[in-house]
Amino acid sequence: MKIRRGGMKCVADILDSPGALFGIKPQNLMILRQAWDAEMSSFKRFFYLDGVEKNAVIVRAVNSSAAAEVRLRKNEIIRSLNKYFRNKWIKEVKVVCKI
Repeated sequence: MKIRRGGMKCVADILDSPGALFGIKPQNLMILRQAWDAEMSSFKRFFYLDGVEKNAVIVRAVNSSAAAEVRLRKNEIIRSLNKYFRNKWIKEVKVVCKI
């Protein structure tokens, strides 16, 4: 890794460093977005992908009943999203409810 004048680093070096995106590969984020749109298209009005945290997918629900639905379908969601990846890196679904 080269450190440039002024202590700045090259973007490629930052992305290649182990802790850059908390161990999440950027290409996995793009695949996750496409997989989410393909698998959860019928539930788009009720909950959507809000973020990723290590091995967890964060889902934002529009109301408490949608949050309960996500919790009930947690294993199904994990299984359907993981089939798009070589390594099954999604282990958990966290729900954020907007009240």
